[in-house]
Amino acid sequence: MNPRTDPVPAGLPAHEYERLVKLLELHYALPLAYPLAGAIFEELFANAVGGQCEKKKLLFDVLRGATGWSLKTVQVARANVRPGATFEAVIQRCNILTDAAVSARSPAPVLGERILSHFNYFCERSSAAQNIIDPRVAFLVRDKAQRNFLFFQQRFRPYATDEVTWRWANDA
Repeated sequence: MNPRTDPVPAGLPAHEYERLVKLLELHYALPLAYPLAGAIFEELFANAVGGQCEKKKLLFDVLRGATGWSLKTVQVARANVRPGATFEAVIQRCNILTDAAVSARSPAPVLGERILSHFNYFCERSSAAQNIIDPRVAFLVRDKAQRNFLFFQQRFRPYATDEVTWRWANDA
């Protein structure tokens, strides 16, 4: 088995998934005055997979041996909580404009290449610092009513510049 190249299952093993569902049900059964925050989801997920929350501010939020998960929670319209739906999530913020070689007026592909380079370096640095050889990103997608959920994970991997097309989302 090669955790760097073997496919990672989209979901969790049944016993971990069932535990995560039970923990989410318990969370929502409590009369809490706030929605499910990322830090709370990290604790619930760590418990479900038998891992531990990472206190360092690196890429991976939950560690279990050499497996690390970067966890994201995303709230969407109810119709979008289904397989095949699209959504946006911020994985890691970066400030490439501190580099004197680029500016906000630089062509989008140049800025995109800098962002990708920064992201790939951050992934590699975090994997090394956290001793991760099986890097994953996992998403909990939920509707505003907190009644419909979708969970999936995939392997984190560096992206090549020819895999990504960069353009401005709007003229502003």
